[in-house]
Amino acid sequence: MEDNAQWMAAGLFSPSKARQQEAQAKDWLYVDEWLRQQYAPRRAPTFERNDDTLQALMNLVAANERADEQRSLVDSLEQAALDEAKERQTDDQRDSIYDAMLANMAPEASAAVDSLANAAVQLNVGSVQPMEIASRLVNVTNKQFALSQQLARTEALRKMIGSERANVQQLLTQVTGPSFVASLDLQDKIAEWNRGTKHLKSKLNEYSDRLAASQVTVPHPDIKTVENKQAENQSLRLQIERLNKNLAVFCDLPLNTADARTEVDNARAHLSTLVAQRDRLFEILV
Repeated sequence: MEDNAQWMAAGLFSPSKARQQEAQAKDWLYVDEWLRQQYAPRRAPTFERNDDTLQALMNLVAANERADEQRSLVDSLEQAALDEAKERQTDDQRDSIYDAMLANMAPEASAAVDSLANAAVQLNVGSVQPMEIASRLVNVTNKQFALSQQLARTEALRKMIGSERANVQQLLTQVTGPSFVASLDLQDKIAEWNRGTKHLKSKLNEYSDRLAASQVTVPHPDIKTVENKQAENQSLRLQIERLNKNLAVFCDLPLNTADARTEVDNARAHLSTLVAQRDRLFEILV
């Protein structure tokens, strides 16, 4: 009793001893289960349980399992060999039956069988059933039609892309040609246009200030006064638009008075030429 108490105390207070006892308990459970299967439906005989007996039984169980695996492997190999022999025998019987059928078959029937077999092979059909071959043939025809339509659309798209490429190439040639080369005095013209724009903006600001100064604010306007002022404002806006249109005619004139006068004289001479040409054409028409 004291020995058991000391053994239990050693197991409780020693982790390594507790793990060893747990492993031995699992091994005994495994051995007991194996013995129960071997002696079923009888009970396994009683024996002394110690470490040597456990080790011997574990070796016996391992050897028995290896023997069972080898026996299972041999059985599977024998079964595979038997199945292969049966399959070869069946194939030989089928070949002999097939040869006999071909030997006794009419030429038209033999040709029909060959055609059916070739169709099954070409269509990748697992059997030679006419309905299955016909269904697969319909599917192949549909796929062929869809692919031909897709190919036609692709060809049309390719032609359209080629035409657009030719147009873009022609446009690129025109853009890089001498017609799109900027003139030498472009910078001077841009500077002159900027100066004219600034001058017009200053004039517009001046007119806006004058318009704002000309308006009389009423502390408490009524609706009639507001409508009148709105009409006056609209009239002034129209007047400013007319002035802007009139000023737009002089936007292209140089800021220098002499140059502007020269350009005006040239325009008048050109106008006189056009009038004379108009009169001459009118006389010819009459």
